[in-house]
Amino acid sequence: AAELAASQYTAALQTLLGPHQSVPPVLTCSALKHQNVDTVWAAIEQRYAAMQASGELAERHRRQGIRWLWTIIDDRLRQSLREHPAVRAIRDRLEAGVLEGAIPPEIAAREILEAFGLADQQATDRLPTEESS
Repeated sequence: AAELAASQYTAALQTLLGPHQSVPPVLTCSALKHQNVDTVWAAIEQRYAAMQASGELAERHRRQGIRWLWTIIDDRLRQSLREHPAVRAIRDRLEAGVLEGAIPPEIAAREILEAFGLADQQATDRLPTEESS
């Protein structure tokens, strides 16, 4: 069963990484049975050293920093939006309207963003109005 799972993981990694990235070996081990743990650990150390030597590890850390930056911004903006008094005052009504199908999501989004103070004229010009929907 473990070998079948390993071959499936290998196939999945090949698909995810594509032809231009090296696929790490998929190894099996059992700490309970004391089988191949040292082999797996050696493979981890070897991959880490290779990634460090090639600069790939540093590049991944830099890119992770960018993802982290935008995750923090997204989370804080979402929290500020949800907690904004004007948004809280209309949120339940708009969500209920969207759930019932009475209000299109685009209209509800525009109202929430306007209540938050983010009325982007170009973006709102592209959204349908209540009269046109």
